[in-house]
Formats: sequence, C-alpha cells, structure tokens
Amino acid sequence: MFKNLQFITHSDDPEVQLEQVRKACESGVEWIQVRIKAHSKEDVKDLATEARIITSKFGVMLCINDHLDIALQCKADACHLGKGDMPIASAKALTEGKVLIGATCNTIEDIYAAYKAGADYIGLGPYRFTTTKEKLSPQLGIDGYKSIIDQMAVKNITTPIVAIGGIEVEDIKSILTTGVQGIAISNALINAENWKEQVAFFQNELTTTKEKSNVANS
Repeated sequence: MFKNLQFITHSDDPEVQLEQVRKACESGVEWIQVRIKAHSKEDVKDLATEARIITSKFGVMLCINDHLDIALQCKADACHLGKGDMPIASAKALTEGKVLIGATCNTIEDIYAAYKAGADYIGLGPYRFTTTKEKLSPQLGIDGYKSIIDQMAVKNITTPIVAIGGIEVEDIKSILTTGVQGIAISNALINAENWKEQVAFFQNELTTTKEKSNVANS
C-alpha cells in the first residue's frame, strides 16, 4: 500500500542506519527506505535483514534501495531503483506484483519511460539541493514539479509521485498543490531534536493539506 510519508536512511555506518530505522518506527513513520552506498552486497543484505525484523515489529513498510534480489530475500515491501540499476520492466517481471517498484525520475521523459515499464511509484526530484545524494540531478523547485505533473495529466499518467530532495515541513503545502501525492525525507528527520514530534508535524501537514484540497475540489 502506498504511504504519503517515506523516510530514507542516511549514513555510511550500518549500525547508525539501524538506529535510524528503530527511531523512525518508534516515531510513527509508516514507510522506510534503507539506502546505503559503498558497502559490500553482504553488508547491505545484513542491514536489510535486520531492518526487516525491526519494521515488521512495528508494521512499517520497508523499501530497499537498488538491490531487488536483497529486497526479495528479506521480504521487503518495495524496492527503489535508480537510473543505473536493473530496468523497471525486468524488476516487475521478477517480482510478479509481490514487491512495489519505485523509480527515480527528474524529467517527464524519465517518468514516461518508468510509467511504460510499470513502475508503481516515482521518486521525483530533487526539490532543492541536498547533501544525501551524490551526482544530483537539476533541482526542480515548485515550477518544475508543476510543469512535469501538468505534462503527466496530458499523457494520462496517474502513477503516484513522491517528492524528494531537501524537503522541510514548511514546503509541503506548496508541493502538494502541484499534484504530488507523497513526500520523502531524510535530513529533515535525522537532524530533528525530537523525531516523534517532527514526524507528527509532517503527517499533520500532509493530512491537513490533502483534506483542504479535497474540500476545494468537491
């Protein structure tokens, strides 16, 4: 099931990542993406396995970045694939609908390709500059999101869009007005003094803004 708020782990240390997973679960996050680079496949598998144990206790969705085989092995709910990873269509064929497949996109061309390949959701960004990802694509901002989502409407593409890239609580209202369905955060939670309070802020803003939008459109 698609969730509106996703937390993405960020650290070079697997133990720190596991602590982030625990804290996020305890704070009320419903969807966590485990993302770690420059580590061996075995390290990633161990991290994913432990993260699955933790998230299962809390009933939290688990997404594994890049590694579909590990996502399947640890029975994750989703796998997020970048442009240089396994083709979306191949991943969909292998999972047979058992695992949600997300795709990283930056342009309408990226989105159209991901849509045709069967992506279940799209991580569209970056919204603004972020330190959590190397080789950052061009920043989109509000105008970029609006332009792309308007073009999606013309092409009748309804794949859910998750905005990502340096997003803070105060950005949510303007981002959701573009038609984005979800938000992915990392540093906005990691750097918060009170994780539970921060998650509540994000979830409340997401819920309130969507409710107001539904009333306005009814």
